Amino acid sequence: MSHPLDFYPSIGTHELPFDGVSLSTLTEIPKVDLHRHLVGSIRPEVLVYIANRLNITLNGFGNDPKRIARASVLSKPVPNGYEHFLRKRIWAGFKGIFSDPRGIHNAVYWGIADAARDGVIYVEFRVAPNSREFNPLLPLSLEEYIDAIRTGVKVARRDFPKTVAKIILSVGRSGVIERWGDLADRRRRFQKLAESTLTNRDIVVGLDLTGNEDRYSNDLFQDFCEIVKSAGIPLTVHSGETGNPKSVWEALDKLKVDRIGHGIGAVNDPELLATLAELRIPMEICPTSNIILSVARSFVDHPVKEFLEKGLCVTINTDDPVLLGPTTLSNEFLHLIKSGIITVEGMGRITSQSISASFATEVEKSELTARVDDFFSGRPALTASLGHV
Repeated sequence: MSHPLDFYPSIGTHELPFDGVSLSTLTEIPKVDLHRHLVGSIRPEVLVYIANRLNITLNGFGNDPKRIARASVLSKPVPNGYEHFLRKRIWAGFKGIFSDPRGIHNAVYWGIADAARDGVIYVEFRVAPNSREFNPLLPLSLEEYIDAIRTGVKVARRDFPKTVAKIILSVGRSGVIERWGDLADRRRRFQKLAESTLTNRDIVVGLDLTGNEDRYSNDLFQDFCEIVKSAGIPLTVHSGETGNPKSVWEALDKLKVDRIGHGIGAVNDPELLATLAELRIPMEICPTSNIILSVARSFVDHPVKEFLEKGLCVTINTDDPVLLGPTTLSNEFLHLIKSGIITVEGMGRITSQSISASFATEVEKSELTARVDDFFSGRPALTASLGHV
């Protein structure tokens, strides 16, 4: 049987205009990805590899990587892309893998392997709490589920020691509203998430709210925010992903978030842009995702340009790097540089901002910063190009 790393194509060496820095050089530069969904990070070939080893059938896909790719991967912009992507509901086809501890830690392992291959030194994966506390049809408790994730992280750290991986548990808006019970039941489940996060802070560093923000607005989840913030847990929320500035305002005013997931709808509200710049709320920008889902027209026209000009705290991320594009974090920076949105120097500043914005501990942030400094100190020519301090 083929080894999963055989599925990873070699990275090209296309030269960047003017700067004379190749994509292979960008891959070597240490990077940080704060908005990366685990399910959207596992290549079809790897999903089949895991399923075959566990004798699991991927529902609707016949354990065929080409069928998975055709059904799930979006490589070109589509009209109403966000709604189109949500309707795919491809996650149901992989539930066998994410219901088995071995499948979970294998998926985590190969997700980290992909990030490591791209030069990512720190990554926060968004993972749904796929456990029986939130879906009685699932076999694992939340603690068993997190333990399986921890196993994957531990083994990956052994094999890819330069990459630190953490988990953000991500709650879906529609699931809370449509399938959870009354307010008391909601609070009980939110409290369970908070308790498990606090118990497992070595691996779970924050909580997230995801899903259709236009249908299920942020003001419906103030009880979630109240429990999370009272427990002292970092919170990031998908807001403004579809272009709606109201959702971003709600995330700031009603959910008291620490970071904004996407947030590109803020470009339509000058007052909001000024507020975000003043508060220095980190923005988790995922350019390829926005373009594929037809929320942004192109890299040249992407709202990140105005965000940077207005002084917002910008981080660059991949979202669902296999399902949308596909892309890599190096590729995101490549397109931004080629489009004239940032310089290579700007890439270095964004990486520093991403470390500061991460939910890592202060000790981990110091270690990550030292690693980035060590990398550039040994490359004086590149250091000059990046303007790294």
